[in-house]
Amino acid sequence: MIEIEIDSAILKSICDAITIVTGKDSQPVFMFQPDGLSIVALDGSRIMLANIGIRRPVFVEYDVKKVHKVSFDSKELGKHLTDPVGTIMLTIKTMEYGDNDNRIDVMVPSKYGFKSVEIPILGEIEPSMVPKKMPYDSVCKLDLGALEGVVKDANRVDTVYCRFNIGDENELVAKLNGASSKVINVLEDTKAIIAKKFNPEANWILSKDYLDDAVKIGKCFTNIAKLSFATELIPILFDYQLNFDAYFRLYVAPVIAGEGETK
Repeated sequence: MIEIEIDSAILKSICDAITIVTGKDSQPVFMFQPDGLSIVALDGSRIMLANIGIRRPVFVEYDVKKVHKVSFDSKELGKHLTDPVGTIMLTIKTMEYGDNDNRIDVMVPSKYGFKSVEIPILGEIEPSMVPKKMPYDSVCKLDLGALEGVVKDANRVDTVYCRFNIGDENELVAKLNGASSKVINVLEDTKAIIAKKFNPEANWILSKDYLDDAVKIGKCFTNIAKLSFATELIPILFDYQLNFDAYFRLYVAPVIAGEGETK
């Protein structure tokens, strides 16, 4: 049995972000370890993968003596965090560790007292792979509002792809090619880009919908993300800036470009 207590607002933000990743197609894997909690969430198409780590000092109480790996519906948990104030107590029970059944008991504070919620633990845990060190040669810290603007322009020109490359003045440039119009969105230093180190040959293409989800996931916590990409066809990494002792890394597979579509 595991008992943990955590700030309700933090848990609500994490559940909301994971739900954007998984949707209805898959469930996240929670790895409770003595030094903290790690979570891996994968979307049904296996294009987007989130790796979250919440270190022990974030928790008000964290009674975990050995590694426990469980999977449950975080969306269902998030439904009950309608008024995220105070702290929430979670008790994870599994037959593997001597309990009578497999479930999570949640004690949720409310305006008039508290309520208890039972959520079943899923029987099958899908193995998930977090990417190892990647050969990223370009990185920037940026305001997620800039990428949100790119998504809005993609909707305006009615395109499903957002193409990025490094401009002649070492800017991050988004090119959006619609049937009737095109937009070139230049993300400038100090306005969109806070810090950067670019390979001038780096370029990548993301689906507009996945870029939109990446922005929404980040905005559950922050307006700032570190974005890593490369000249090679590897996942784009969004490393969100959190205000508590944790990390949230999102890997999104790029679209394979057709001939002549990288610039």
